[in-house]
Amino acid sequence: MDIVTVLVSFNKISIVAFFITLGFIIYELYLFRKETIRAKRPDIPKFEEGSTVTSIQSPTLVTKTQEMAPVKRPNSIPLYVGILFLVIFGLISLFGYLNSKRTVTSGLTINPTPAITFVSSKGIRIFKIETGRELTDLEVSKLKGGDRILIGIETIKNVDVDRARIRVNETEWKLNHITLNFDSQKSIYYKEYSISSGAASLKIEAQLHSLKDGWLGD
Repeated sequence: MDIVTVLVSFNKISIVAFFITLGFIIYELYLFRKETIRAKRPDIPKFEEGSTVTSIQSPTLVTKTQEMAPVKRPNSIPLYVGILFLVIFGLISLFGYLNSKRTVTSGLTINPTPAITFVSSKGIRIFKIETGRELTDLEVSKLKGGDRILIGIETIKNVDVDRARIRVNETEWKLNHITLNFDSQKSIYYKEYSISSGAASLKIEAQLHSLKDGWLGD
């Protein structure tokens, strides 16, 4: 059983406990209100029909004070305890929901689809490395992290081109950018490239080298 399943199960239990506690609080509020109304109601003595009141005269005036029974106040402790548990179960449910959502989200592997951008270079072409088939613009837009491709640059006819250099997402030319790999059928200099899993875009630049003029485009 993984962590997500445990969190979801625990969250369900806390939600059920939350609603049970809520029902208990509603019932306690009903009893509290009922007892409060009963305590405020005056105690009126009942007289039976047909009864007579006998008046006894006495030379001595006797004053009697009726002893009032103490008012029984409703017990509010269960109500406070219920509210405390309601808050606790509510927080547990909220925390479990947020944590399970965060766990599910973090468990997903998101592979960003890089947008292939051609900068400062004409004639760049992208090929599928397994088959050597050139990718369409739509297929290029769907490339993702982990894909391996061939990046090629078309050579120029009637020019003494002997090599090329290709760089991806870099700003300075290095020796390892130079490639002598040449496909005579496609007339391209090419280089293999693996798209990193964290790539959000690909900035591809390429140049051809002329024996007479050096790097074309500089």
